[in-house]
Order: sequence, then C-alpha cells, then structure tokens
Amino acid sequence: MQLPIPVENHPSVIDLLDSANPQSVYNLVSTQIQTAITNAREASPELFLEDEADLKAVLRSRNQEPTPTDHRIRINFWEEYEKTHAAGRRSMSIEAIHAGVCSRQYFQSKYLSHPSKVAWMLCPPANYLTATKEALLYGIDQLREILSYPMKENGKFNTRIMEIKLKIVDLLDKRILGAIPQKILNLHASADRLPSNKAVNGVAAEAEMRAITKRIKELEARDRTRERSLKDAEITEAEETKTQVLE
Repeated sequence: MQLPIPVENHPSVIDLLDSANPQSVYNLVSTQIQTAITNAREASPELFLEDEADLKAVLRSRNQEPTPTDHRIRINFWEEYEKTHAAGRRSMSIEAIHAGVCSRQYFQSKYLSHPSKVAWMLCPPANYLTATKEALLYGIDQLREILSYPMKENGKFNTRIMEIKLKIVDLLDKRILGAIPQKILNLHASADRLPSNKAVNGVAAEAEMRAITKRIKELEARDRTRERSLKDAEITEAEETKTQVLE
C-alpha cells in the first residue's frame, strides 16, 4: 500500500465540514464531491461521528469493510488536501484523488454513491510517523511484559525464556546506545582520536552481554551434569535393590 507523502506546513487542525471556513475540506472539494458528502451524511449521519478505529469497526460489522481501493483513494484524498493547503490553493484536484487507483467515471458514478465509502474517505488518517511511534511504544510495552516473566520453573532455569530475554535486552541496548557495527561504519575520526562515551558504553554493554551468555551456558551445563548424576544414582540404587532381592 502506498504511504502518504510527508508535506511540509500541513494543517495542524483539520476542519472537515464547516461551510463557513474557506479552508475546510468541504469548501476545498468539487461541487460533485460536496453533493456526495451531503447525501452520505443524510443517509448515514452516524458514520461521520466516529474516529478511524471505531468507523472501521462499524463498517466491518455491516460487511462494508474498506477495500484496498478505498484505502488508496483515502490516502490520495488526504495527500491532495495537505498539498492544497501547503500550496495555498483554493480547491483540490479531483484527478489527484482517483489517479492511479480507478477511473474518473468509477469514482464519480460508483464510489461517491456509497455513504460508507465517502465516510471512510473523509476520515482523517493518523499521521504516519505518529502511528509508527505508537506501534513502537506498544511493542516496547509487550517486550517489557516478556521481561517480567519468571526465568525459573520448578526451581530450574528456563533457558528458552532466558535466551528470549537476552535478545530483548540486546535489542533495547542497541536501540539506546546504537549497534556497534553501525557505529564503526559511521566513525570518520582519525586513528589518534579517542572513542566517544557512547562507543565505550556500547562496547561495555556488549561485553556484559557476552558474560551473561557465558554464565547461562555454565548454568545449563551444571543442570545437565546434575541431572546425569541423579540418573546415575537412581540406576545404582535400582541395581543394588535388585541384587539384595536376588540374594
């Protein structure tokens, strides 16, 4: 799916349907789209009161979930809206809205006749960078939840959980301090220049990760040795019991 093109000086506040505002969406679209908006609001006014997530849920419940074509037209629509504001133009181009997605005839005669499609087109999408940051923060919360999971089960280390936790810590460490290989590639200092504090911290963090990994392997080896000793003891005890019975 094509992503929105960042446009400088985009409006911080979006006014959708205020006919008194010359820069509102309603006043920037063509007369035909204005008519489609009016008809759609009269037919399904509730669709124009929802945010993106709720509107999508409502449309899904009605078996009117947006199609790939609907998504593309919506992206084109809001790209053209932002470009119009940035350029100080007084009207949006109808060709820019359906360009590369569908024919003008389909857009005018079919698409604009569906209230659900018009409502979806007019629903402002979240800023791409904002949406990406929100998804990242959600992912970090999920990682934090994994880190809180206990590393021991029945008194024994769960090496799989420990391995996952190590990978998460390594990922977060590199995100904060910067990955070591990338730092080396980006250094343009002379040979006598001292490394930065961040580079030193990064090397120290990597050494600490190696030490933790080594310790985990030692614990795993100790557990395996202990398990073998217990099994050997059980076998010896069984053999002694069998000998006593035979005697």
